[in-house]
Amino acid sequence: MVSSAEKLRDFVRHVRGPESIFIDAEIPWGFHIAQPILMALSMELALKAWRIREGATKPQIKTHDLLSLFEGLSEATQLHLIRACPRFLEQGAAWPPTYTRDLRRILEINRNVFIEWRYTHEQDHLGFAPLEFDDALSVVIAEYRKLPPIIPTS
Repeated sequence: MVSSAEKLRDFVRHVRGPESIFIDAEIPWGFHIAQPILMALSMELALKAWRIREGATKPQIKTHDLLSLFEGLSEATQLHLIRACPRFLEQGAAWPPTYTRDLRRILEINRNVFIEWRYTHEQDHLGFAPLEFDDALSVVIAEYRKLPPIIPTS
């Protein structure tokens, strides 16, 4: 599952990257809508991989709510991932800035991105910070990759 999460993230990076040239004028708008959905799906897969790593036989949580998936992990895993993730400036932060956006806050802000961005026509306002989300997702994947591989027992 974490491999799928990593490949989705890498695909989004490739399309978003400065070397990408759009031939069809509609592709940038389509990608603008697809990017948050693909990134949220990638985070969902990564968090569900962590859940299986912690002993669940299947990712039984049938939700796209990223914060709920994160909160379904053990407290030790949550703390580990929060400590590993960079902190970001909260929008509208006073000077001097305080770095209050940690992994939990990023997941809280983006908890329903997968659903909301699929129905953009029903929303009054949508927000998504792709680079901040990418950084958080990359930490979730990288920390998973640091663990020893799971060897299936027969």
